[in-house]
Amino acid sequence: MEYLTRVLLQLVNNPRFHYHSKCKKLKLISLTFVDDLLLFSRGDKDSVDLLLAQMAYFSRSTGLCVNRNKCFIYTGGVSDRDKETFRNLTKFIEGELPFRYLGVPLTSKKLAIKHCLVLIDKIIHKVTHWNSKLLTYAGRVQLIKSVVFSVVNFWMQVLRLPKVVLHHIDSICRSFLSTGGKDVSSKSPIAWNFFCRPMAYGGMNIMDLECWNKVCMLKLVWNVHKKADSLWIKWIHEYYLKHFDFLHMQVKDSQSWMMKHLLHSRLLYQEMHIHLTGTGGNFQSKKVYNALKVNEEKPVWRHLMFGNYARPRAVFILWLVCNGRLATKERLKKFGMISDDCCAFCLEKETTNHLFFYCAGLKEVWVKVLKWIHVNHTPLPWDSELDWIIRNRKGKSWRASLIKCAVTESIYTIWRMQNDKVFGHASYSGNIEKDIIDSLVYKSWNVKKYRNYIASLMV
Repeated sequence: MEYLTRVLLQLVNNPRFHYHSKCKKLKLISLTFVDDLLLFSRGDKDSVDLLLAQMAYFSRSTGLCVNRNKCFIYTGGVSDRDKETFRNLTKFIEGELPFRYLGVPLTSKKLAIKHCLVLIDKIIHKVTHWNSKLLTYAGRVQLIKSVVFSVVNFWMQVLRLPKVVLHHIDSICRSFLSTGGKDVSSKSPIAWNFFCRPMAYGGMNIMDLECWNKVCMLKLVWNVHKKADSLWIKWIHEYYLKHFDFLHMQVKDSQSWMMKHLLHSRLLYQEMHIHLTGTGGNFQSKKVYNALKVNEEKPVWRHLMFGNYARPRAVFILWLVCNGRLATKERLKKFGMISDDCCAFCLEKETTNHLFFYCAGLKEVWVKVLKWIHVNHTPLPWDSELDWIIRNRKGKSWRASLIKCAVTESIYTIWRMQNDKVFGHASYSGNIEKDIIDSLVYKSWNVKKYRNYIASLMV
């Protein structure tokens, strides 16, 4: 590609070659990325002839030939007769704007919803391609956070997505997390607005998407204002700013839709300027994001989700319990789904306070797990027990980390036992405490700084 660039730059000294009207100041003839190549010139026969001649020279030198069946020619402001001339000259297929480059649509007009349908289709393909019906809630959360959000983030780094598109993406993710499918459904174990509490273990909420969309736009404004070393920024300064101050430039009707969005974002940029700069004078996306969400309520138990070495499915169940949205018999009876709300292990009413860890049949499980960690504690009702866990998990000691992991694994194991008994599955015949401790040892052993402490507990 470097050799191809040098070959095309030979056209600079040829008086018959004319640059594209928006490429002359930057002396831009081509853009290359891996196996993609974009060529620019004025829409006249001489310029196109010279471009084809240089490409033919490159092909003779390297043996790399152009596949004309995969090439497209895009024109603007030329007559139909000239279009026919260019098609016959190049043997390329005539394309229409917008077209996709690196997966993102390139259009000369404002980005419309129809241009984003390819993004929607790609997200639907992601959530239906996997065996989503076999994934746990924790697996679906991980898929949304690591795969789906990455695809959306790639688009938002380049373009400002319409709110309608963000709402559509939000509904897809909500339905996928709740049901494992792409069809819109109201079925959900917890209200969707709770999925951003805390962000470390939540889904992709529409409020978060809109907030991140603003962060991406502020980053583009930052790059323009700071004159970042990129081709796009240089192009903006050459053809739009023209040595004017970006922060005080007037919005004009002749400007593109993207440029207007950048100029309208200057007010927010000035308001957030104190949060923009981080170490080394670089743009700090995390600081800006947190500043935009400064009014968000932060639950006291959020730190139980951070740095928790328990199994992801166990962390998800703990997250539901902390939100008060676990499907206990008390909640199911309230919604008219069942008539019996007795605990599966005793005759008392099954509530969260009762089940974790106050039930007579399960109380000893938590006591024995704590005794293995060398902690003497009598279990309390869930609300009080949660306060005790939050107080004792503070700090960076190995015992605090182990308590956080222990309560997560214990809650998950007890909940699994309850479901097995209620739904008539094979009853649990193993040693419950031993299995929980084995999970603690297995998960904590992967953390090197805790291995000596874990070894001492196993002696």
